[in-house]
Amino acid sequence: MGPRASYSVSAGFMTAGRFGSASYLTPLASYQLTKRFSVFAGLTYMRIVPGMGLLHPRGPAPSGSAA
Repeated sequence: MGPRASYSVSAGFMTAGRFGSASYLTPLASYQLTKRFSVFAGLTYMRIVPGMGLLHPRGPAPSGSAA
C-alpha cells in the first residue's frame, strides 16, 4: 500500500438571537506516509456578526452621564 491522501471540509452556522451569529468553514487534508504515520493540515475560517444586543445595550444610562 503506497501513500494515500484524503480531504474533507466541515461547515457550520450558529445564531444566538440578539447576540449575533457565527459561521465557519474548515478544510482538512491528510496524507498517510506509512501504515502508522500520517500528517495532516487544516485551517478554520470564522465569521462573527455581532447582534443588536451587543451594539445597543438596554437599560438606564449610567449615573453621572447626560441622557
